[in-house]
Amino acid sequence: MNNKKLIWLIPITLILLVIIVFYFKSTNETLNDKMPTKVDTFKKKKSPIKSLFQFNDDTLLNQKKDLQTELEYKRKKRSLELRIPFNTFKTMKDNEGNTIIEFFFEKTIVGFKGDLDAIEKAVSTNDTEDFLISIEPFSSNEKNIFKRVSFNSLKNGFSHLFKVQFQNKKATPFALIICRDKKVSNTCIDKKATLINDLIDQQKAVEEDYVYYFQSFVIDNDSIRMIKDPRISNQNYNDFAEYLNINGYSDEFSKTTTDKIKYFNEKISSIPVLIKENTLSVHLPYQNKDIKLQKYNQPLKQRSNE
Repeated sequence: MNNKKLIWLIPITLILLVIIVFYFKSTNETLNDKMPTKVDTFKKKKSPIKSLFQFNDDTLLNQKKDLQTELEYKRKKRSLELRIPFNTFKTMKDNEGNTIIEFFFEKTIVGFKGDLDAIEKAVSTNDTEDFLISIEPFSSNEKNIFKRVSFNSLKNGFSHLFKVQFQNKKATPFALIICRDKKVSNTCIDKKATLINDLIDQQKAVEEDYVYYFQSFVIDNDSIRMIKDPRISNQNYNDFAEYLNINGYSDEFSKTTTDKIKYFNEKISSIPVLIKENTLSVHLPYQNKDIKLQKYNQPLKQRSNE
């Protein structure tokens, strides 16, 4: 190759090199604009992970608070259940979710006039179902369950199965009440209450409907808790109001319900429901009037010598 041709080749080569360098530089800048840097990529990937962990932290914190609240509720509820004089009885449920409670009603022969004597004083005819046995709710959200009975059926004794369906899943206050219901209102909670002796001492049959038996209790998911003595202290009543309150009832409802229970307990003072051999037994005192059994009115020592 001669020198003249070599001279022309050099500038052409330089021009090609410049074009190639410019092309690759331009392409690289375009790619850099389109592709994120390593730092940007890390930031974009880190952000959702951080949010995920932040969400989980908040969720766990809320769950912890809920568990702590539930634990405090259970401890407080248990403490009150131990302070309130309760008799506890395990209940069953049927296939429809109703709480099954069976009560046995029976007279108890005594040497004085009692509840059944007061009921007898209000009888028009022995076989007329003027009387009502009712499981009454204190909340208007629940319905009462009742059975109409005659004086003879109460005197002879019987058992009855009540199916209670209540909306609240926590402790719900009810009362077992026996009253006269000549107006067929099918409820007892609105009836008057007075001392049994005052009803017995009246010279003629009672004209108005009265309550003759009262037992308050609380139904929980799997148990019924009954106040074991109507002569409980004011502190026990305060504890009971607090017990209703921690179970989700308002201060007003808790106080009003407790005041109603106290009113009936002081007026009626019934023999509490007894738990006997896994049964709930309602005893109605009745004075012995059979001449052949007059020994029940005599002192225990004298009866033992006959």
